[in-house]
Order: sequence, then structure tokens, then C-alpha cells
Amino acid sequence: MLRVETFRSLIRMADREYFEEKLGDYLDEDVVRACLPDIRDVIRRGLGSIAAGVPCRFDVATQLVDLANFVVVVDEDLAVELVLQILRAAPSGRAMAHAVAAAHRAEGPAGQALAGHLRLSGNAHVRALLAGHG
Repeated sequence: MLRVETFRSLIRMADREYFEEKLGDYLDEDVVRACLPDIRDVIRRGLGSIAAGVPCRFDVATQLVDLANFVVVVDEDLAVELVLQILRAAPSGRAMAHAVAAAHRAEGPAGQALAGHLRLSGNAHVRALLAGHG
């Protein structure tokens, strides 16, 4: 329980604090499942900040994509929906490159839809990362 609460606290700050791509290294299925409402909330809040043009000292969109990528282990459709919401708000090449992870992890139609979106919207680097993805 303490482990979940620790991650819940960190996840709740993901739109304000930079974790250097390390937070996801420790998220497992149980933590993601327990913290899913917090992940949804922080992404919603981060999207609001992006839409309002709130300055941030790090690439918040990419960090939120990284967080959404881990939702695939519990809900592929929701993960892809969250990733696409973030990419619509902040369609940077870096965020799209990070979104490739969700496309590779998601085995169903949602993953295919995300891969298709990334192929159409992404740059050459994103398309290269997608290579081999059906």
C-alpha cells in the first residue's frame, strides 16, 4: 500500500515536476491499475495547462505521453485515447516519438489506430520508429 501511495503522489505531480523519463521505469500493472484515476486527472490537468499556454520548464506533453503509455497494461483503448488527446494538444515530434511505445505495446485495434495516426502525422523519425509495426 505504501508503494502505491508513493507512486500516487509522484503521478499527481507529473504535470509540474520533471521526472527525466524515470517514473515509468517503476510502474507495474498493479500500480497503474490502482493509480489510474490519478493518471487520468494529471493528464486532464496537464492538457488544461497546455491549452492555456501555461509555461513549463520541461516538455510536459512528452512526460504525459510517457505516463499514458503505461496505461496500455490495464486498458489499451484508454491509453490510446489519452495519448491522442495529448498529441492533439501538443503535436511535437518528440511527443509523437514517445507515443510509438504505446503503439507497439497495444496489441488490438487501438494500437493499430495510434500507429496509423503517427504514420500520417509524424515525421520521418517517428515513421522509422514505427517500422515493423503492422
